[in-house]
Amino acid sequence: MKSRHLSTKSLLTVILALLLSSVPRPLAAHSEKGWVLERQNIFGKTIVYMDSRGIRMTWPDIGYNVLVKAPDYSVVHFNTSSKTEMDESLAHFCKRRGMESGIACRHNWPTEKTTYAGIRARKISVRTKNFQRNSIAVLPAVRNEKKAPVVAIEYFVSDSIRLPRSIYRFFSAFHTVPDLNGIPLALNDRLSDGKIKPVWYTISVKRETIPATIFAEPRNYKKVNHWGMVFGGGISGTIDNIAEDLGVGDKFGK
Repeated sequence: MKSRHLSTKSLLTVILALLLSSVPRPLAAHSEKGWVLERQNIFGKTIVYMDSRGIRMTWPDIGYNVLVKAPDYSVVHFNTSSKTEMDESLAHFCKRRGMESGIACRHNWPTEKTTYAGIRARKISVRTKNFQRNSIAVLPAVRNEKKAPVVAIEYFVSDSIRLPRSIYRFFSAFHTVPDLNGIPLALNDRLSDGKIKPVWYTISVKRETIPATIFAEPRNYKKVNHWGMVFGGGISGTIDNIAEDLGVGDKFGK
C-alpha cells in the first residue's frame, strides 16, 4: 500500500514538472536579425547597428555612441571612454540640427537608380546653384578647396532597408541631408576639375543577428547637459569653427 502511494506521488511530480516546463517564459532580452553598416568619415570608422528596435551608431576610436530606439526614439549620446551621457528628445535633436521638419528633395534634382555597398540605392546629384541654407547646401562652403571648388554633391540613399519612420528622420537630421525616407549611404563632393571627393561613405552593409546588449542603455554614466561634452573636447574647437561659418546648429562649448 505504501509502495503504491509513493508511485502515485512520483507520477504527480512528473506531471507537474511537465506542466511547468510547457509554460512560456518571458524573454527579458533577445537577438534579432538586422543590418550592420560600416562607415568612414573624418572621425574614423563608424559602425551602425539597425533593426526594428532602433539603431546604435558607434565610433570605436573615440568611444562615442548614439542610441535611438523604440518606443519614443529619444536620442541618447554616451561615451564608453569618458563614461558620460546626454539625453534629448528626437524633436529637440532635429531642431538643434536645424532640421525641424526635414528638407524635402526638390523634384528637379536629378535622381538615378543604382547600387551602393551591394544594396539597392538612389543617387541624387545636386549642383551648388540649387543649394539651400540649412541643408547639404552649406557644407561645401566649408569644405571648398581654392584650386578646385565644389560644384555639386552626390548623395546616395537606400530604401531597401525598411525601418520605422522616426529612424529616417534621425538620419536626415544627423547628416543634415534631405529627408528621403531611406538610409543615407554616402555623400560626395564633385569638384570643378571633375574629381569626386568622398565626405563620408559606407564601406559595407551586412545582414546579421544583433544581440539585445547592443541596444542596452548606459548605466551609472555621468549625465552632462551638452552632447559636445560626450563627443570629446579634443575636437570641439574645429567643430565650433565650422558651425560658426555655417550659421546653423549649435556649438560644442558650454
